[in-house]
Amino acid sequence: MKRFVYLIFFVIPNLVFAENLETQIELASNPINLDELLTQSIDNQFEITVQNTEVPQASCKGNCQLANQIQLTQNGISPNMITMPGPYCVITDLTVPAFQNGIFINTSNVILDLNNRIIMSANGANFTSLTGIVVNSNLSNITIRNGTIVNLGGNGILINPGCRQIILENIKFLNNLNGMQLLGVRTCRIQNCLSSFNRNDGFLIGSINGSFSQNFLIRNCISSFNAFDGFQLTSCFNCDLVDCFSFSNQANGFDQTLGRQINFNGCQALSNVREGFISTGNNHNFDQCQSNDNRLDGFLIDGNQQTITNCQAKANRTNGFMVRSNNNSLQNCIADANTQIGFIINGNSHVLENCEAKSNATGFQITNNNHCLLNNLAKNNTAIGFSLLAASNRCQVRSNTAVANSTGIQNSTTTVNRIYSNFSSDNTTANFVGVPNVIVSPSAVAAINFTANISN
Repeated sequence: MKRFVYLIFFVIPNLVFAENLETQIELASNPINLDELLTQSIDNQFEITVQNTEVPQASCKGNCQLANQIQLTQNGISPNMITMPGPYCVITDLTVPAFQNGIFINTSNVILDLNNRIIMSANGANFTSLTGIVVNSNLSNITIRNGTIVNLGGNGILINPGCRQIILENIKFLNNLNGMQLLGVRTCRIQNCLSSFNRNDGFLIGSINGSFSQNFLIRNCISSFNAFDGFQLTSCFNCDLVDCFSFSNQANGFDQTLGRQINFNGCQALSNVREGFISTGNNHNFDQCQSNDNRLDGFLIDGNQQTITNCQAKANRTNGFMVRSNNNSLQNCIADANTQIGFIINGNSHVLENCEAKSNATGFQITNNNHCLLNNLAKNNTAIGFSLLAASNRCQVRSNTAVANSTGIQNSTTTVNRIYSNFSSDNTTANFVGVPNVIVSPSAVAAINFTANISN
């Protein structure tokens, strides 16, 4: 049965995370309650109807000039072609004929103001139209802003390889193939955009034929209820995502595959069907990010030399933080009330410092080689606070605290793990298992004068 959803959107927002999961998007003067507006699952069919704030037909914003206005020809033969540099303004909603694109930009140095208008398919949600706006290859200095693109068979916006100095801002993408697709694009700013109910990804940014996307800033963007990832970044370099929110997508909230030097600051992943954040590649950074109520892991870190600071994973259905590969660092992170393990540490040579695992099944689970756990806290976990599995080796576990778990610190290996200066108290089954409470275990390194573990 086809369902009808009526969405009213205004200027896109700063983000406010609601602890009770009643997702509120706080706008400058108009809060939108997405629990009321976007309650239906992507599993159903939708006919999207968009109602915008009325704008007088003769008015344009910013640099728009009426002499450069664009109106889509309705003969079904060709899209609007922009072939000369300059500012352009759309003064009417545009209906895209079947098997055609809406607007085609074929020159550099263009400012296209959609003027709060809608670009939509001629056949509703039958998806016979192609892409809303296409930017040809190898162009520069293109700005597109202020509008809605809905119900297209192709992407909302397609930026082709070789383009650079691109700005996309204040645009809503609803029920397209991908909200936006940028492959092999350099130096781009995307801000205040919303991408929802698309049949693939909300934001798709990556490489094609050896041409990589790099030098991106994505700020204050929302991606929700898409059939795949909220934000998909593939082989991107030197990209920053700031204050972005990805929720209720059918795959991952943020999927960063390969690439280098991707920075996430203040981003949130909520209630996605797979991971909240998945990150491969090298030299990525996460700061002040939250990943809550996702069906798999909150954070899946599967690359090298990644830094995760001041992040939280809460109430995820599998693990809070799954850390693989080598030489990753977690500091001041919290794993709270995840179904399985707060921090699961695989790979080699990871550092965890000043992190807290509480109310999970197991707080910290360590395997493989040369990890360092320093000044961490495990409390109120139903099984083990700190668990060193049999495959762990040459790990240093120092100055940690385990309180009110079933077992405080458990060492299941006979190899050389250095476990010392830890405090374990009020655990219901045992404070230490396989760890002497006086000196380091095992005896192969007992000659080193370590401080004793303390059991209370």
